[in-house]
Order: sequence, then C-alpha cells, then structure tokens
Amino acid sequence: MEYRRYLQDKLESQIGKQKVLMLYGSRRTGKTTIIENLHENHQEESLILLGEDIQVAELLQIRTVANYRQLIGEKKLVIIDEAQAVPNIGKILKLMIDNVKGITIIATGSSSLDLVNDAGEPLVGRQKEYQLFPLAQTEFAKSENLLETANR
Repeated sequence: MEYRRYLQDKLESQIGKQKVLMLYGSRRTGKTTIIENLHENHQEESLILLGEDIQVAELLQIRTVANYRQLIGEKKLVIIDEAQAVPNIGKILKLMIDNVKGITIIATGSSSLDLVNDAGEPLVGRQKEYQLFPLAQTEFAKSENLLETANR
C-alpha cells in the first residue's frame, strides 16, 4: 500500500517558485517515490535526472548557462535524484537557479552530510531544506486507524 506523504504536499506547494528544494532522508524512507509522484503530477513540465548516472553527472559538469538552458528547455520543474553523486552539485544548482528563470529544482540525497557540505554555501538564500523521516502515524491515519496500524 502506498501512503501519501505529508512532505509531498509541502514540496508541491513550492513548485513554481524560483528555489532549490533539498530533500534529505535515510535510505528507503520514500524520497524516490515522492519525486516520482511529483514528476507524474507535472509530466509535461518536469525533467527527472539521476545523479548516479555517469552520463547525467558528466552533462551537468559542463557548467555553462547555455548547457543548462538547452538541457532544461521549457521545463519548469527539474528533479535530480541522488544529487550528492554529482561533483560540485552546489555550484551547478546555483548556476541553474540564478540563470534559468521560472524553474524549481528538487535535489534529493540519502547522504545529507555529503549534499549539505557540497551544496550548502553556494545556495544560501536560494534553497529550502526538507528532511524525510519514516512514515508517521499521521500519515498512516489517512488510510487506517491506530488499531489497524498496531495489528500489522
């Protein structure tokens, strides 16, 4: 059973704002599910990139505004999953968000320390950070009551 995550609604409310949304969380907490849902909800206007894909990482390393404008095209939502795998991701995100108008970027990372250390300083004032934790009772409560949850 898939549960709608509270954090997905918060991220959804930020789409359309010129910000980088950093989504951190331990492995298997649902980061990829959330971004896949967001991508599906905004298919026509979103681009999803996998930071662990060497070809994607190499393409992002070409740090020119022209490269990023060509890559993003008319998309308004850019999602980079496992962004900490991309070297210099902070500088890349800064160049994108400062020069490609009308976009929102969501960058995920299971290793928040790696992502924070690499992305933190260049993005001061340009980002919002969100921490995803395992499912909470309030999220279960949308589909089942406390007794049903306890009997699982």
